[in-house]
Amino acid sequence: MLKKLLIPLLFMLQMPLNAYVIILNGTGSAGKSSLARALSETLDGNVVVISHDSILTELMNREAVNKHGLRSRSQLGKKLWDELYDGICCSQAYDIIIKMIHAYKECETYLIVDVVIDSEELNTRFKEALSKEHCFNVTVYCSPARLVEHVEKRNKLKNRDELRSVETPLDIYFDMYRVAQPGQPALVLDRKETVEAFKKAKAMLTGFWNKKELEFLKALEEDFMNAFELHEPVEKVHVTPRFGCDFIIDAGLKSPQACAQETQAALKRWRLPQVKRIAVVDDLIEGALSFL
Repeated sequence: MLKKLLIPLLFMLQMPLNAYVIILNGTGSAGKSSLARALSETLDGNVVVISHDSILTELMNREAVNKHGLRSRSQLGKKLWDELYDGICCSQAYDIIIKMIHAYKECETYLIVDVVIDSEELNTRFKEALSKEHCFNVTVYCSPARLVEHVEKRNKLKNRDELRSVETPLDIYFDMYRVAQPGQPALVLDRKETVEAFKKAKAMLTGFWNKKELEFLKALEEDFMNAFELHEPVEKVHVTPRFGCDFIIDAGLKSPQACAQETQAALKRWRLPQVKRIAVVDDLIEGALSFL
């Protein structure tokens, strides 16, 4: 009788954990989607990629077609686009991401979440909603200079529904990073490169955006330089993610494949205590069964 009771209990202790949730957080155009694709091709087991951009695109298309009678979101004017994005669509996208994580966690090995968490409110929202999940939080970093390059390169590609804004990634960078304090993970922010990045971004805006966006970028540049203390004679400063993470990868300096390899290695190190716990349970089961 004791054996019948103990064996199921011991094997429950050995049951595999729910899926590991790999949160890829970073600005738009930082390289999150490319890293997510590279990771999905190298990780062992079942992998599902959940993309904030893909969900948001679908929501925006629905709003454009069902409520405004347009063919797609590309026909939305800038004002209406901003109203929909800042109003219901962005919040709904985050709700859907959290629901998808809970839905897939018991049947997949890894869930890769490509997302932008750029406020304390969103950070708290995700922490509370995923507090019981095994989340490996990765900051996908990209310097302002590389962000502008990525936007420029993407906007030159053909068959795109719309051009990607250059001011948005820089604005999100401003919200996501701060000057590093001693002992914090540090990334180098170069003053001259940043000045040139804003100069290039303003030149890109004058071609197809209106005066309002250009004025916004000029104001952002001033706030940016002040917040990160990028004034002469300073050449470089160190910045750190505002919301913390388990691992930082600089996607602006490496290929998606190289970033995936480093991220996977970091994930293995992060998982090591849990792997050891499972090994201890294995030994416990083996020892207990020998006495039954």
